[in-house]
Amino acid sequence: MIKVKLIQVLESLDDTEWESLGRYLLMHHSKESDNYQLYTYLSRQWKEKKALDYRTVRVDHFTRISPKGFSNLMSKIYLTTLDWLVYYEVHEDPYMRELMIIKALNKRGVYRIVNKRYKKLESDLLDKGSCLDHHRSALLSQLYHSQYYSDNPVKYREGGLLLEKLITSYLQQVSEQLVLYEVECHNWGRIQKYDYSDLIMGMNHAMREMPDGQIAQSLQLLVRMVRDLCPEALVKLSDDVLAGKFRERSELHTLVALYCLTYALRFYRESIQVDTDLISSLYDHCLRTDVLLHRGKIPELRFLNIVGTLSFFRSHDEIEVFIYQWIGSVDSQYPDELLAVSMALNCLHHDRFAEIIGHLRTVKYHHPDFHLRAACMECVALYESEERDEIILTYVISNAKRYLKRYKNKMSVSSYMSFMNFFSVVFLLQKAKYRSIPLSLTHYKNLIFRAWITRHVNEKRR
Repeated sequence: MIKVKLIQVLESLDDTEWESLGRYLLMHHSKESDNYQLYTYLSRQWKEKKALDYRTVRVDHFTRISPKGFSNLMSKIYLTTLDWLVYYEVHEDPYMRELMIIKALNKRGVYRIVNKRYKKLESDLLDKGSCLDHHRSALLSQLYHSQYYSDNPVKYREGGLLLEKLITSYLQQVSEQLVLYEVECHNWGRIQKYDYSDLIMGMNHAMREMPDGQIAQSLQLLVRMVRDLCPEALVKLSDDVLAGKFRERSELHTLVALYCLTYALRFYRESIQVDTDLISSLYDHCLRTDVLLHRGKIPELRFLNIVGTLSFFRSHDEIEVFIYQWIGSVDSQYPDELLAVSMALNCLHHDRFAEIIGHLRTVKYHHPDFHLRAACMECVALYESEERDEIILTYVISNAKRYLKRYKNKMSVSSYMSFMNFFSVVFLLQKAKYRSIPLSLTHYKNLIFRAWITRHVNEKRR
């Protein structure tokens, strides 16, 4: 069933945003109003970690209002919440907030105040000691535009300088944006097998006629890394990221850091020269600066993928420290299950198979994905055991397949096939102990723990 729009938006908020929304509502409604009371009851459900249930709220607190009236109340709060979103986003960005103030005051002719604030904001945005940030370039261009295309007499006092600054900053901003678009044309075109060559040629032609700022110059390294798969460009750009050359948590920093991490991993997979210590450092940096976080939290599956990837570069003990360091930052309703699966995964990747089951059997699983990952790793542990009990292994596979089929409609096709193929191949590997069974992984597009499976399939061929 599709959730009502208000509930969809409210469920996307974090605790700080809930509080901000409450303060915003009080700017427009009294504490005794139906609008604020509905917010209060829904907020209480949120704080108690319950699903937001407006029907229960209506039955318990708004029976005096007709269903139609309650629906209208929900709609009013939804529209107010959208207004608050705009208010909140602007206030979260102090430069954008200041730019909005300058635009508003310019419209109203309060030029003496505007010009003082204008000079301060211009100085902040032009601060040469600041880290690189494309957002600042865009705001600077908008600031000059706001001053020039107003009735503010400042442009007459500055003669031709203000228009020159406007055009120069705008061209510089466009140049920076075009470099970013060119990078993504190379990246996305390669992924999608889509030809952007005409667009790239046009952008390059345009950029030759534009001023080349510091950001655009730095981003040329990004072009070389993505277009030419150049390891030297990766190293230099990564050094800039790790040294804090880009303003942390800005959109530009997030994009560049993600590109560096993505292409470092690609170079590693494709045996292109790359230092594994660099990959580890990029992971640490991207976690510390929220690049790999979503709204301040690490998604569960992303955390498991990071643990699995870092296990190729770090020791078992180092990964264990990493797990305990970051597991509190993971967005999970089942932290105990996540910890058990993470610790078992660490053992699997370091061939400490005898320790896997000890970690997995410390909790009862409620999360289907964790349950199935645990079953996969239990199969690995049983298969690798010197005293392999084939009856128990067959029993675990059979139970896991039944569980998987029950949850088939709640999983993506790729996830379902990844687990099903794993259990099927392990079963065939076990049978291959007694008779020759042709095993080929070419037909198994989706397959969890493929590296471990491949190793044992290759052993059977020898």
